[in-house]
Amino acid sequence: MWPTLAAVNVPFDAVILTTPNGLHHQGAIEAASLGKHVLTEKVLEISTEAMDRMTRACRDAGVKLAVTYQRRMSPDNVAVKRLLDAGAFGRVFAADMTVKFWRDAAYYRSGAYRGTRAVDGGGAFTQQAAHNADLLCWFFGMPDKVVSLCDRRGS
Repeated sequence: MWPTLAAVNVPFDAVILTTPNGLHHQGAIEAASLGKHVLTEKVLEISTEAMDRMTRACRDAGVKLAVTYQRRMSPDNVAVKRLLDAGAFGRVFAADMTVKFWRDAAYYRSGAYRGTRAVDGGGAFTQQAAHNADLLCWFFGMPDKVVSLCDRRGS
């Protein structure tokens, strides 16, 4: 389905994986075997087992493995981060997040993998709300406590 990295006929130092989430481990493991650094789009992978495999492959090959959440580069988010770091809002005692994402059927029809647990990781949380969770952690640090509620409505 996806071309192999070994087939690339130009020199390169790193790979940026933009494949569906559940395929990130394949590209990462292949890149590591070729001695190439790996940057993957969010999320790192959809299963702990796959994350462990790609992490191990990169560590064993002595290459870097990183994941990017591009909303950190948005000018508004960069400005908020600078203000938080400068203490412009005073001491922050608590932060929470509520995310209400919805995608219509056309979005999920736009790619056979979209919304599938096997390749996409599920649905709106993995595809959209993961960005919000990342920003919350970037702004305020890793949480001491996480409570999550989820429901599925409609068809």
